[in-house]
Amino acid sequence: MSVHVVIAAAGTGGHIYPGLAVAQELRALDPQAAVTFLTTRRGLGPVLLRRYGEAFHVVAGEPAPARLSPAAAVFAAALARGSVEAAWRLRTLGARVVLATGGYGCAPAVAGARMVRIPVVWQEQNALPGRATRLMARWARAVALGFEEARNRLPAPVQARAVVTGNPVRRELLTVGREEGIRRLGLEAGLRTVLVVGASQGARRFNFAVVEAAEELAHLEGAQVLVSTGQSQFDEVEAALSARYPGGRRDSGGWRLGRLRVVPYVDDMPAAVAAADLAVSRAGAISIAEYTARGVPLILVPYPYAAEGHQQLNARAVERAGAGVVVPDGALTGSRLVEVIRELLMSPERLRAMAQASRRLGRPGAAEEVARLVLQAAGA
Repeated sequence: MSVHVVIAAAGTGGHIYPGLAVAQELRALDPQAAVTFLTTRRGLGPVLLRRYGEAFHVVAGEPAPARLSPAAAVFAAALARGSVEAAWRLRTLGARVVLATGGYGCAPAVAGARMVRIPVVWQEQNALPGRATRLMARWARAVALGFEEARNRLPAPVQARAVVTGNPVRRELLTVGREEGIRRLGLEAGLRTVLVVGASQGARRFNFAVVEAAEELAHLEGAQVLVSTGQSQFDEVEAALSARYPGGRRDSGGWRLGRLRVVPYVDDMPAAVAAADLAVSRAGAISIAEYTARGVPLILVPYPYAAEGHQQLNARAVERAGAGVVVPDGALTGSRLVEVIRELLMSPERLRAMAQASRRLGRPGAAEEVARLVLQAAGA
């Protein structure tokens, strides 16, 4: 009989994309396996799962408040309702195991799994396990960690069940060649490519730095720069660039000055990661996993308001491995951005060493490792 796996994934792309990556590997390992997602109405779950053609069900769920407040009662009521809904779904589907991809968005599915006695595998992306992991991973059959540093930050009983797998990335991020990536993005093949992506929704700090430094970024020796502003911030950034740099021009889907191209959103991240010789990024765990799986050197600017400062710890882990340079958010100005990029581009040996360290840090087989843990927990 084929195994039915339910993947609990809610909230941000950082929770959805690992689930999608593991679903790919589950089907590769067992073509008869059935996969269904459980998500909540809040966040990107329904949008991304429809885009990728995945079967899913929505259960009640609300974000967990950081402190006691009226929102705590709303969260508790939604958790109770969502847990009952999840338990009913799991029993109806005949699920054999639940993979939880982290965060309180998984709480209803984990609680529902306990109600119907289905094993849980928990996946933690960050170097600092979040509150949800520290609370709920104690109920998991196995815990897959993205960073070795996370192990000692787990409750003692959980550490014995923790396995460092790395963070799952989708297959398409591993299979696109550099030349194909350059072609798909309409970039120049003979130049090194610097990718600047603050976040899927944009990062104002990154965008202000790009506006300030556009002239220098547009004329970096031997390099081209591709910037994603985030859809919601593009019009503001384009207006600022056009006012400041009359030599720039609007082109199809973006704005261009010399060898600098600014776009609202990079739809084709597999091509972008494949094309990148250097990336400037926030320090989200899945972003780091995608870049290091391809051996891309990193300039990391941790988001200062990330829960419990986990992006800072992610970034420092990459820096210790020799794969990245960390720039504090408050220090990211246009001049500092150009300084760090230029320093690395003008040091080919250092950049090559960072690429090798990034490749060593990357875990391109993480999705398969997690999928095997899931099947093992299911007894398949």
